[in-house]
Amino acid sequence: MALNTSRQIYLNSADASIYVGGSHSDVIWNFVEQIHVPDNFALTLGLLNAQIPASFFTINSTNDTLTYNTGTPTSITLKHGNPNVTELIVDLVSKLPNELAVTYDAINNKLTFTRNQTGVFHLSGSAMKLLGFSAGRHASDTESTPSLTSNHVIDLSGPRVIFLESDMQTRSIDSRSKAASNILAAIPNSEAAGTILAYSNLTGYFSRINSRTISSLRIKLKDNDDNLIDLQGLAWSCTLQVNVIPQ
Repeated sequence: MALNTSRQIYLNSADASIYVGGSHSDVIWNFVEQIHVPDNFALTLGLLNAQIPASFFTINSTNDTLTYNTGTPTSITLKHGNPNVTELIVDLVSKLPNELAVTYDAINNKLTFTRNQTGVFHLSGSAMKLLGFSAGRHASDTESTPSLTSNHVIDLSGPRVIFLESDMQTRSIDSRSKAASNILAAIPNSEAAGTILAYSNLTGYFSRINSRTISSLRIKLKDNDDNLIDLQGLAWSCTLQVNVIPQ
């Protein structure tokens, strides 16, 4: 391959060779034609553009559980989807024990859980962050009708970004691992549900990769908590560019 040669790779998850775990967010393409450069050359890899459907849910399998505990725990699973605050409260009230009321402070964007019986209660579970609590187990006060108000605000905004992660070492550093990663790009989640997240590489950034041969690619779509994004079965696409540089 001649010096300064570039190749573009057009990918659609609908054409993947392997769906890892049956997911469109973790896919492998095995190529009939490989890209290879000799020892005195290296490759850089960059994401030129991506088109990802905003079909993922704010409430999903990673953040849908809440446990109410007065000594005997009661666990519920929230309905998956993109609810507003009113819909979220209706779902909570329909599933929690009748002794626990849920109210919303629209000014401060916080929830308060109040028990109509004496005795401290605790809340915990994967849904705590979206309900406005910090991680971990939270205890109510010790009043005759004990209550517990979220220490943060309700967060129904969904993932901040979608990380497009490859199986090629890009040496990008992210705050989750505090070390070099395989991330190609962080795509802002800036579109409404049901639309398309359209990303373009405006900086022209490319990462030098360790491999001199590309015969397959594995790409994952992850949220800012390192969870795979569930696109509810919809396909996404992107364009990668590979550049040849002197070693």
